[in-house]
Amino acid sequence: MINSFLELSHLIGFFALTCALTLAFAKALSPGEKLAPMLGLIAGLAMLGLVSGYAGGLSRTAAVGDIIPAALALAGGAAAYLFGTDRSKGIIASICALAFGLSLFLGFTSSAIKRGTVEAFQNHLTFCRGVLSDADILSHDEAFVRVVTLYGETCAGVMAADLAVARNLPEGAAPPDDFGQLVNAMSALLARAGVEPDQ
Repeated sequence: MINSFLELSHLIGFFALTCALTLAFAKALSPGEKLAPMLGLIAGLAMLGLVSGYAGGLSRTAAVGDIIPAALALAGGAAAYLFGTDRSKGIIASICALAFGLSLFLGFTSSAIKRGTVEAFQNHLTFCRGVLSDADILSHDEAFVRVVTLYGETCAGVMAADLAVARNLPEGAAPPDDFGQLVNAMSALLARAGVEPDQ
């Protein structure tokens, strides 16, 4: 719940930042232009760019890739309409394109970073599950001791975090007791094998 609220607050912040920067740029380029009517166009395209970028950064599917060309077509159509009806509105089209591009970049970057973190955790979890359940490693004492020595502590943290998520434990809660027993069992195995845990 807290992570969702923080994510939403980041998106709102990106939206406000995009609108503020674009309006400041518009005021600098065209001091005589009224900014109130322009704010509606900027806000709409900034929101469209932010949502498109965020969805595109989180997803790897081709369906989401269709959103960005459609949004660009909409922005291009709006620019052509504004420029075609009144050539003095060309600056508005450029400013709206700036708002769209900036918000698209911010949304895509923030969600791609989030996706990268999740994928890195999943890769670690897959590796730990694979290496600690490999039949060849489990049947050979020296190989098992070596794997536990090299990856035991790292895999213990990754698997404890996965168990905490699976059991809907609150963030920062102590790991489940049965996982602590597993870590103790691994430590006992290392001690019996004569291997120091910090090697």
